[in-house]
Amino acid sequence: INAEYGAFQGVTMEREAGIDIVAGTMAGVAQVMVGHPLDTIKVRMQTAGATLRVTGEASSSGLRTMLQTTKQTLLREGPSGLYKGAASPLAGAMAQNAACFFSWGLAKKMVGCEDSPSRWQLVPAGLLAGCFCLMVETPVDLLKTQMQVQLGAGGRYA
Repeated sequence: INAEYGAFQGVTMEREAGIDIVAGTMAGVAQVMVGHPLDTIKVRMQTAGATLRVTGEASSSGLRTMLQTTKQTLLREGPSGLYKGAASPLAGAMAQNAACFFSWGLAKKMVGCEDSPSRWQLVPAGLLAGCFCLMVETPVDLLKTQMQVQLGAGGRYA
């Protein structure tokens, strides 16, 4: 890998890597702030049957809608209920996006397709970057899902 890195002349590899990491970190923060409430509602709707077996609480309409689930979450837990379990995905999304931005830039450099890559050069670069990102993302997603399905204030993963 040359000392010069990226699309900007005179930018060192270390500086370009730093830019990728900061940009990825900020992308992770935005991702969780916008997406986590929707993900929490989705997971609670998906696990409604399992919750019924555990708590004995039934929804009057059987399967709940997104609006019913959101309303019930806000009434029982307040707005913070929508961000339940967000600390882990926030840390994970920051790390995962930083790793993806960094590994994508590095993979393009390794494959030699920085300037005007063809589709066939982008495929191996994407595979390299994707494999690295999966090692960060998978354990974080598992923990996030376990935290989201907990009902009430306490919980094993709270």
